[in-house]
Amino acid sequence: MSNPWIKNIFSLFGGAFLFLSLSIFSYKSLAPNQGLTVIYIASIVTFIFIIAQFPLLILSLEYTNSNSRITSLLEAISEDDILNLYEPPETDDHMDFYELMDKNKIIMLKEIGVNAIKENDWSLPQIIINGAYNKLISPLEKSHNLKKLNSNLFAFTYICDNFKERSVDMLDYITVKVLIALLFRTHDHLADKKILNLRNNPVDKSLQSLFRLIIENNRFFNIQKDILKELNLLFNKHIESMSYSDDELPTNPRSYILKRAEYKEFKFDEVGQYWVYVTNDLPDLYFEILEKSIELGNKNVYDYYSLDISSSLAIIYNSKNLTDRQQDDAFEKYMEKAYSTSIKAINYDVYKVDFFNDYQLKEWLEKKKNVIYHIRMHAYLLSRQNEKGKLSTFDIREFLFTIQMVDDLDIDKTLKINIISIIGNSGLDIYKEKDCSDEIKESIKFAFEQQVKILSKHDYQELKNEINKIIN
Repeated sequence: MSNPWIKNIFSLFGGAFLFLSLSIFSYKSLAPNQGLTVIYIASIVTFIFIIAQFPLLILSLEYTNSNSRITSLLEAISEDDILNLYEPPETDDHMDFYELMDKNKIIMLKEIGVNAIKENDWSLPQIIINGAYNKLISPLEKSHNLKKLNSNLFAFTYICDNFKERSVDMLDYITVKVLIALLFRTHDHLADKKILNLRNNPVDKSLQSLFRLIIENNRFFNIQKDILKELNLLFNKHIESMSYSDDELPTNPRSYILKRAEYKEFKFDEVGQYWVYVTNDLPDLYFEILEKSIELGNKNVYDYYSLDISSSLAIIYNSKNLTDRQQDDAFEKYMEKAYSTSIKAINYDVYKVDFFNDYQLKEWLEKKKNVIYHIRMHAYLLSRQNEKGKLSTFDIREFLFTIQMVDDLDIDKTLKINIISIIGNSGLDIYKEKDCSDEIKESIKFAFEQQVKILSKHDYQELKNEINKIIN
């Protein structure tokens, strides 16, 4: 039963029937005068109940008419409605233009929905958004041309964008949740249908502006905490949808350039543009929202971002659809954005940056990922935290104890020496910083003392000599 007024009528009728029944049953057990009084009261209350049902019946009929009208408008949306909204016709006759737009079914649905939100009616906006999705998004196929794709996405997000600001202002949690769910479902549909022309699409812009509004309004506390997780799942969905050979999608990650591997010229075709979208534009949506929450100090949003980033990195390097080159390219691009955001987090006094740890480093090395750049970047983050007096003893010890883990791995000897030297020298650099606290110095000293045997090897003699100076 979707009509709320029908529910109210039945509830009112049920209440009146129950009250009248109880009055009749209790009449026999009461004194005559008391029984008569009860019957009088029951009659008056029943009469009030009957009178109250007339306005409810009127509202119920109006609601039914609204539903019927919405259904009719949704079914009547034409290609002209979509295209006139996407590319308004040029005309010197303003009256004709306004008349044309007034008759546009999409605009009419938007007005009905906005007015419903103003009147705290959460049901009608849901019907409109779901109906618009079924009419504008569900039919989209890979075979459709770019104009058809963009115009349908634009028409759908036109409704969403007009609903979102009003629903956030009115604290309409249900409409906000429906908007988020259907915008994400749009992405799922596009990925499932292998629709690749997604650069500068209006769905991302709509999600971005909606999430900004939610982040700025702490009344949406329960929604805020899932924003980054949902965006992370969105990224993973698109990564998993890709399956192209190195010839179809040639990439040149930094690690391959350093190894002087064969250079493959990147193709800016449909597949290439989709790769740019998935590895650049879509992560930008995630990190832009993350940075906005950091700027606003909204811990409810950014608190678990390290776990989300680790999850995305795992999706990349465990993907069975990406080639080794593509994995490395996506991995490097995503990590660069992660480190850039982490630097900003430290500048805004957010210090827990833990997507780099023993377990992660071990996995990256086993997957033959280029980790030198990432070790240097993590060392830099620790140094920045130390400068601000916020470096924890746990973080610096965990970083330095990776020396033991790396030494135990069966990897290329030159790579092993290089990694251990970078970690050890980074610890020395932090120790020598003028603002390094005695507590951090003691932690660095302790970590080095536990790994003297490793550092005693001939390969690390110079590093060992420097470390001995602080140990002794």
